[in-house]
Amino acid sequence: MSDSNNRTHEPSLRELTAEMDGMKEVLTEKIGGLEKLLTEHDRRQDQRFRSMDEKTTLALASSEKAVTKAEIAQEKRFDNTNEWRAAMQDRDKNQMPRAEIEQRFAALKTQQNWTIGIFLTLISVVCAVAAILRH
Repeated sequence: MSDSNNRTHEPSLRELTAEMDGMKEVLTEKIGGLEKLLTEHDRRQDQRFRSMDEKTTLALASSEKAVTKAEIAQEKRFDNTNEWRAAMQDRDKNQMPRAEIEQRFAALKTQQNWTIGIFLTLISVVCAVAAILRH
């Protein structure tokens, strides 16, 4: 008995069941292999994420240390700046203003001119007395 597909016989239920069992075993093996691959993939991803988390934590800790050091350095710089500013203010308090210095120099110059004038007058008087005494 042959039909249009050139089949000699229809498979029996036992043959179909055996074939299905074989396919089930193949599929079970493939699914098991895929499960192993997925498990390994998940393990590697977890490992990567843990590694990234550790590196991120280290980077954050390092950046916090760097920020702290920068803040300390900036505070020291501001302390030095404030110290320098205070020293300049003290210096400015102790220095005489330019106008006052110019006024004092002008007074000294006037006093010097008077002293020179008196000295020259005295020399003239001494010379005159000496000239009178010689004759």
